[in-house]
Amino acid sequence: MTVSCTSIRVASVTPNVTFFPSVETTLTLLFLIKEQYGPAFSFLPPFIPGRRRSGKTYRAGGCGCLIDDEGSGYAIGRDVLKAVVRAFDGRSAPTVLTEKVLSFLQIDRIDDIVKFVHSPATDKKRIAELSALCAAAADENDSAAISILTKAAEELSLLVIPVLRNLNLPKGPLVLTGSVLQKDRIVPVKLKAVLARTFPELEYAQAPDDAAAGAALLALRSVVATGCA
Repeated sequence: MTVSCTSIRVASVTPNVTFFPSVETTLTLLFLIKEQYGPAFSFLPPFIPGRRRSGKTYRAGGCGCLIDDEGSGYAIGRDVLKAVVRAFDGRSAPTVLTEKVLSFLQIDRIDDIVKFVHSPATDKKRIAELSALCAAAADENDSAAISILTKAAEELSLLVIPVLRNLNLPKGPLVLTGSVLQKDRIVPVKLKAVLARTFPELEYAQAPDDAAAGAALLALRSVVATGCA
């Protein structure tokens, strides 16, 4: 089972393993998990799907960043920008995110954020890059940043829970991967806490390797299969 922000269509399988990759690492990481655990279920990002050996499948999410994809790097980055403009006009308390965003975007005025958001050069990846600023602000105990990351964890849990329930996989294991879940100190902790309330026996596992190793294995298998070695 996986959640991802990428639009790559992927089909892969793993055993009774629930996995949670994101962004570009999804394809090659899944290959590695398949190699370690064998066939079990498939996924198709950017939503969370699952498939049991029996063939039963279920998915949650995947309706695009305009109305869905909560918990992703893009959603966190978008919420960072919202927090900054709300703090600027007094709708919320001041946040260190303001200084970090202005510095990161190399702008001097809040009004320039609007220009940034609507610029043809600003894509989803660019906005997702702002999620790193949120993690840094949370490390400084900024309340706005902590609130954003807590919301992200809660939204991710809402994607995981219906899939686990419908596929009857209450114990997992669940593999957490991707920059948000691996590098941020708040989201994975909050996510596990929320999931524990519904699935107290849910277990977690480590991915067998990184995406680079998976890519190398895929390339090698392809060369051998086509007889080009």
